[in-house]
Amino acid sequence: MAAALKQMKAAGDTALYDAIQRGIEMVDAAPADSEATRGVVVVTDGRATGGLKGAVSLDRLIQMQSTAERPIARCSGFEGDNVCFDDQGQRVGRGQVIGTGLAIATRHRVHVFFVGIGPDVDLEVGRMLAEATGAAYAPATDAALDKVLEQFGKYF
Repeated sequence: MAAALKQMKAAGDTALYDAIQRGIEMVDAAPADSEATRGVVVVTDGRATGGLKGAVSLDRLIQMQSTAERPIARCSGFEGDNVCFDDQGQRVGRGQVIGTGLAIATRHRVHVFFVGIGPDVDLEVGRMLAEATGAAYAPATDAALDKVLEQFGKYF
C-alpha cells in the first residue's frame, strides 16, 4: 500500500467525503467474521474541495457536537469553510467540534483512520473523523508514511 501511495500525484479537486462515504459503504457490506475490525484508511494530501455534484459534506458523514455539548447542525468541512454552526445557529470553530458518531447508517461498526500527508492537509477534519468512529489520525511525511501505515495496521 505504501509503495502505491508514494506513486500517487495530486491532481486538483478532492471529493474527500464522497470517497470516505463510499469506502464506509464498501467495508460495511463486505463479508467478514463478526469479530473483524472494519476500517477505512483515508490517505490525503489536501482538503475537501466539494467534489461530485451533490457532494457529501462533513455533517452528512459524521455526527458532531461542540465542546459546550451543543449538537452541530451545519459543518461542511470544505476548504475555506472553517466555521460550523450549532443547533441554535451559533458559530463554532472547528477546533471546538467533536466527532460523536457516523451520520450514515451502517450494519457494522466502521472505523475511519486518517493519514494526512503534507502541509495542506486538514488535521481538524481527520481528528473529527477519527473521534466519530473510535479510530486514529496522524500527520505524516512522505518519508514516514511506511511507519504510520504500519502503526494503523495494528488495528486490523
